[in-house]
Amino acid sequence: MGSNMVQRLLRAGHQCVAYDVHPEAAQALVKDGAVSATTIEDFATKLKTPRAIWMMVPAAVVDETLKHSSRTLKKMMWLSMVETRTTTMTFAGQSN
Repeated sequence: MGSNMVQRLLRAGHQCVAYDVHPEAAQALVKDGAVSATTIEDFATKLKTPRAIWMMVPAAVVDETLKHSSRTLKKMMWLSMVETRTTTMTFAGQSN
């Protein structure tokens, strides 16, 4: 189900980074134009700003998946906010 969504997004011109606990599933989407990630940390670093994350998780492992990925994703969002603020301050400092 997730691979079909990625394929539709790619056909519509979106860039996609695919991660699956079974690496061969994410790797199979590379032929369609997706970028494969091997870990949730790798996934987070390969996303470009602005980021949108779509997670499709089997009902039986939702809690476990969110627990495992939430720390990494929160850190990624915090770093994104810091990058945005740094860029804003840089531009503000350059305009005289």
